[in-house]
Amino acid sequence: HGTPCYVVNILPRAHNFALIEGTAWFDVTGFSLLRIEGKPAASPSFWTGKPIIEREYTVVDGLSFPQHSRATSKGFFTGTSELDIEYSQYEIFR
Repeated sequence: HGTPCYVVNILPRAHNFALIEGTAWFDVTGFSLLRIEGKPAASPSFWTGKPIIEREYTVVDGLSFPQHSRATSKGFFTGTSELDIEYSQYEIFR
């Protein structure tokens, strides 16, 4: 992106498939979350293994929201699969 960032390794204390172990990028000026890459701290399924997750964030009114997510997994029986999600049209009501 060209935005100066702090790059932080993240390692959850709990083994949970909703928590990501990997790397996070934070904007230097506002400390907004801009990107996460990694794998779930626990495998969500024996069949899929641990997918590689990449998530880009956008900052709306000072808050970080997902903009694009991609999860790529290599299953034992299913081969490689990819899930791509685009997020848009965030509105902040205060």
